[in-house]
Amino acid sequence: MIGFRAEWSYDRLLDSVLVACTTRSEKQVASAYLYRYMQFSEGNYCKLKEVVSRHGVEVPGIDEFVAFEKEKEGADKKSQPDRIKQVVGTQSEPPVNWHEVFAGSDLTNADGLAQTYAAFRKTKPPLDHEQFFKEAIRRVPVGAEPALIEAVGNIPKFDPYLLWHFLKQVPDAWKGRPATASALAATLKAVCRRYCMVIARSRRYELLPLKMACAMAGTSEADVVNVVLDAVGETSDPADSNRLFSLVGLLIIKLSEDQALEALKFGLKLFTSTLEETDGDGPWSSELLPPNDIKASLAGYIWASMAAPEGVLRWEGSHTVLGLVLGRYDVLNHVMNLAAERKAGPFVDAGLPFYSLHALQWFLIGVARAATEFPATLTPFVNQIVDWALKDQPHVLIRQFAARAGLALMEHGVLADRENLKDRLGRVNESSLAVVESKTYRRIRPKKTHASTASDNDRYYFGLDIGQYWYEPLGRVFALGRDEVETEALKVIRTEFGFTGNGRWDEDERSRRKLYQEERTYYQGSHPRADTLHFYHAYHAMMVVAGKLLARMPTHRDPEFGEEDEFADWLDRHDLSRKDRRWLWDRRDPTPLEHPSWQDRKRGKDTLPVVTVDDFEEALHAGGAMLNVWGHWTAADSELEQSVHISSALLSPDKSLALLRALVTAKDVHYYALPSAGSDMEIDEFGFTLKGWIVDDRRTEDWTARIVGPVVSVFLRQCPPLTSLR
Repeated sequence: MIGFRAEWSYDRLLDSVLVACTTRSEKQVASAYLYRYMQFSEGNYCKLKEVVSRHGVEVPGIDEFVAFEKEKEGADKKSQPDRIKQVVGTQSEPPVNWHEVFAGSDLTNADGLAQTYAAFRKTKPPLDHEQFFKEAIRRVPVGAEPALIEAVGNIPKFDPYLLWHFLKQVPDAWKGRPATASALAATLKAVCRRYCMVIARSRRYELLPLKMACAMAGTSEADVVNVVLDAVGETSDPADSNRLFSLVGLLIIKLSEDQALEALKFGLKLFTSTLEETDGDGPWSSELLPPNDIKASLAGYIWASMAAPEGVLRWEGSHTVLGLVLGRYDVLNHVMNLAAERKAGPFVDAGLPFYSLHALQWFLIGVARAATEFPATLTPFVNQIVDWALKDQPHVLIRQFAARAGLALMEHGVLADRENLKDRLGRVNESSLAVVESKTYRRIRPKKTHASTASDNDRYYFGLDIGQYWYEPLGRVFALGRDEVETEALKVIRTEFGFTGNGRWDEDERSRRKLYQEERTYYQGSHPRADTLHFYHAYHAMMVVAGKLLARMPTHRDPEFGEEDEFADWLDRHDLSRKDRRWLWDRRDPTPLEHPSWQDRKRGKDTLPVVTVDDFEEALHAGGAMLNVWGHWTAADSELEQSVHISSALLSPDKSLALLRALVTAKDVHYYALPSAGSDMEIDEFGFTLKGWIVDDRRTEDWTARIVGPVVSVFLRQCPPLTSLR
């Protein structure tokens, strides 16, 4: 499940996994897999290093991260005091005079401790309460420790927050003495009784961490909860809805499983009289019944994520499928069954359309990636994977990912090459008809009035973006106009998807419920970050139409542009992974272990930050010997951020100074650019040549953090080795 972004405790997760591993190779693979994801999330490298060292596993590169983390912590500690002083304006103030604060104080009774605390409150901020209690404990007379503890519990101003600071400073030696242990338990209960309306149990934040506080005070959590509940029952203070809901966390400690189930049924029964058939998932049916096996429920959650409108969740689901193939066959088997049935089950809102084609496509993206690295786990599913590729599957991307998975399994000996299977999988998206050579601008035939089999009253609005940016390029491959592709797509939407609407926004239940964020559904030629029902239908109809056209119509090519297979080129623009069956994420590097020099410069209040020559050198030279030739990144601290854009191109050496002078003297740098390969900003006129050599591939998937995928252009690969760069 680590493919889903969450607040994972990576060291604890890995420790539990390594305990379950039986061989060293299993431990090595699991450690590398988790470490890869941790590099793009937040985690404690020092704790992770302790875990892998304890289990005898080596993780390449972790020592550098540990050293950098410690160096960064040291730098933060040095700079933090100065920042605090600047904020509170006490740079010249001396530290707290604790002798003056505790002068003449009696720490063995509540009045004396309260007076001492009042003197502490008069000192200059920031107030360090933990240090106050540490000084009080250090000064209490021997034998008077229980009296100090009781005094803490008898001061009304000492709320749960201050009690928590006090408990953290109590020496371990005190907890083993009967008198002090009894006093700690009594004080904890006294404060909890007094502040019963704010004591709660929560997985996120607790004013007083109840479980830890009980452990420090040497008493059971159930006893303290009893005190709180009794006090809540006796108090006359009104309880708002937040407090009533928070009481559930306390009450659950007192209930058995049967009692908790009975309470839940009672609460749900109270809603019966107000519920309508349109509420929630509608009337009850057996399809809403969750499976008894927790692994099947987990599989349903993963399957539903890959059908989500948000691309973020779909990609996280694909990454989770990769993790399942790593070694969770039991859960993977359930996901495979859901994919074969293409049903939502009880894991989605029954009132919302289920994007089953999204789910199958992103599931196969994960399977195709996993087949290259962990093929053995997929052995029981080879027949189903081949069927998805070859058996009545017109959707070109679904069958392409299935075919890639099958070919990878064949390369690893998991799948046998029977009945010319390898060739059929390799040609799953190739036409059996001869390619027609034609000029692109002469291909589109006049619109046919009888092209549509739909009635004149059947109207569907595809929109300007779908027609211009999605359907026209497909039509050019088969010499069809946009209207003809739309006609074919409408047939698919009506007959295969079973949708009878007109493409209006209010036919999408998610739109009516305002579940989309407007800026996430915008698209022209790119995938939106969240897919509306309209885009879902139009996108998958296009992929199905492409497969059907490929089976019955020849593709065209324009010899002037030199493309051997225009359909393959079209499909490549819609591909969601690399041709080597891996993802852009596999090419992603973790954040560089660098500390830019600009972060250490002193900053005056009235001076603006200045970009220096050193900043340029640091950006250009990665790791000293390496040279950055293309990229875009941002580095930031708590006050400033630095954005860097680097591009490069090839030109003849004798014209390099002319280009430099032209760029330096340009009125606006945004009017010009160093082009990428194939860009319309390349120059080859009057002896001036400026040619791009990096392909700026902006196809993304979520775990790539929307990075650019640059690759060296084909023309450069065919050139002799470079001897100089200017």
